[in-house]
Amino acid sequence: MWKSLMSSGRQATRPNCPSHSAAIIPRPATVRRNFIAAPRLCKQPPDTRDFDREALDPQPSEATKTGTDDQIAQHDSAFDPSNTSPESELEATEQEAKSKGKQGTLNMSGANKEANTWRGPQEGGPARNADKQETSKRGQPNKRRRVEVKEDGTHVTYR
Repeated sequence: MWKSLMSSGRQATRPNCPSHSAAIIPRPATVRRNFIAAPRLCKQPPDTRDFDREALDPQPSEATKTGTDDQIAQHDSAFDPSNTSPESELEATEQEAKSKGKQGTLNMSGANKEANTWRGPQEGGPARNADKQETSKRGQPNKRRRVEVKEDGTHVTYR
């Protein structure tokens, strides 16, 4: 009887699987994902104006802030081959506009030297510290130490 108890005790302490094999983790054979075809709720209709190649949209371009390309093209001086410099084109356009009683359309173009020059950093900006003579300077805060400067320029700090 003791032998049967001892052998059953040894069997209970032994692992059921051999020690050299790794533990088996149960995993599903395949992962299922449901696919649902639903319409998008935030879908917007395409804007047909953006893609119509026949539609004309005369807006001021980047080079001419006050006049559209169509307005500039209406001037005869725009197609004059004898005027090739921007300054002469600007003068001719201004004279043509004055003769018709209108304002020139090339006021803010690249041909206008006054509008095309580099502006300083303070020009047209906010007036910061306008009442102060000096702005704040770099420096170190007072650390409550007494500093003595000798005549030769060296200094000694005392606590």
